[in-house]
Amino acid sequence: MYNTPHPNQPHVSSDNDTNQRITQLELQVKQLLNKIKTMEEEKSNTDTKISNINHNYDTLESSITDVKSRLDRYDSILQHLTNNITILSKKVMTTPKRPSKVVKRTTVNSLYSHTFGTVHIW
Repeated sequence: MYNTPHPNQPHVSSDNDTNQRITQLELQVKQLLNKIKTMEEEKSNTDTKISNINHNYDTLESSITDVKSRLDRYDSILQHLTNNITILSKKVMTTPKRPSKVVKRTTVNSLYSHTFGTVHIW
């Protein structure tokens, strides 16, 4: 038996192909939307990371400026100390030595003889 094609059959096939194509396109659109969403999230993460890097750079730069300022102050203090040490060492070298004082021991007899003269006890 021979089947004769229906006049509507090409149309049905065409509708079926169109529906499949629409389904494929819808799937592609969903995939593209998901990829766009992923890319936007990655961009947001990247922007956050860049912002953090910039903040850390600014903090680091500020800290370096602080350290340089302190180093300058320490250098100035060291220079003053060095100058003072130099001045002191020059004064010590130029100051004549004083003779050292001889300390006498005081005894009761020496105090008494000093006050009343020499005493002889018989």
